[in-house]
Amino acid sequence: MAKSIYRQAALERLASPEQIDRPHTLVDGKVWLALIVLFAVSAVAVVWAATLKGKVLVDGRGVVLQSAGLREIVADTSGRIEALDLAPGMIVERDGVVARFRLSELQAELTEALAGRDDATRRLAELRRIYDERNASELAAETERLAAIADGKRAISRSLELLQKKAEAIRELVSRRITGRDELINTEILGTETLERLAVLEREEGIIGLRRLERENASRISLLDEQLKLEEIDRRVTRLQERIARESVLRSPYDGRVVEVKVERGDVLAEGAALAIIDPADAPDSGEKIAVVFVSADHGKRVRPGMEAEIVPGGYRRAEYGYIPAKVVSASEVPVTPAGMRQLLRNDTLVAQLTAGGTLFEIRVVLELDASKPSGLAWSSSQGPDAPIEPGNLLEAQIVVDRIPLIDLIAPRLYSLMRLGDG
Repeated sequence: MAKSIYRQAALERLASPEQIDRPHTLVDGKVWLALIVLFAVSAVAVVWAATLKGKVLVDGRGVVLQSAGLREIVADTSGRIEALDLAPGMIVERDGVVARFRLSELQAELTEALAGRDDATRRLAELRRIYDERNASELAAETERLAAIADGKRAISRSLELLQKKAEAIRELVSRRITGRDELINTEILGTETLERLAVLEREEGIIGLRRLERENASRISLLDEQLKLEEIDRRVTRLQERIARESVLRSPYDGRVVEVKVERGDVLAEGAALAIIDPADAPDSGEKIAVVFVSADHGKRVRPGMEAEIVPGGYRRAEYGYIPAKVVSASEVPVTPAGMRQLLRNDTLVAQLTAGGTLFEIRVVLELDASKPSGLAWSSSQGPDAPIEPGNLLEAQIVVDRIPLIDLIAPRLYSLMRLGDG
């Protein structure tokens, strides 16, 4: 038989081009294996998504609190800060000096009072000089006049003695009828006139003494008035100096640690303004670490006591340290007011930042403790930072308000994708 130049398979296809009687392989075995594995994995994924629950989180911001709350050091007067002995982390003692003020108004009053005292002192000295000079001048004139009066009185007294003797002699002659009564009468009239001259001198002497007494009393009263004015100014100066010494120094009313300093040297403060926030050392310690978290009004009603929370203090990265587990212990039923937040946080700027986004609900959480960690707090994925988390530290929080199967989260997204595909 001659050898064909065509392959047998080609000749068979020509003999039966339809090859109807020959079976065909629709799907390769390897593909079937891959499909089985895919269906198995899908089934496991569906079961896993149906059984494993994901967290529904509500975000919030807040601050770590001391269990008894923070306190403020406030100015008890108004003035400019001349010296400030406060710094974050610093330990202060009760009655320790933390600031010194320049009290401008009181200083101005003191300066005015000191100037008034100088004026009063000079005025008093000048009055004394004037009175002394006037008294000396008038006293010299009075002394000279009194000496003249004394001489006149002595002369008149001698004249009276002589007139009395003359009158007695004339009276004797009249009784003997040697002389007439006219001479006796003239002598008696002359004696009366001499007595009147003596009385005039005595009255003048009394007037001079009275005037001297009046002048001395007037000088004494005038000087006493000036002395009283000077003493009153002295007392005012003393009061102002004592008040400045007392009010220019601000003392801490608490023992504790400085959490935040709100002012700087040179700032002008009004009475009642806060200088610093203090974590008081004498506050009762419950052993708990409390944090307050503020969440938006949209989610505040969903938070309930007992819910879990994840706290990340400011300055620490979640990727590096994880989070601090916490538990909600209270949740406000109504939105918190800015005034209430101010009373709690003692920080107007922080309150303004937190409330900028709208109404907030206040949530209190207790941080989980772990004495083996450097910070004394539990951390989800590390030993945490070496430093403690102090009161006043800002934080970011996520509160677990629900746990739902992952499939409930995935299915709506798949449905949305399918609808987009159909479109």
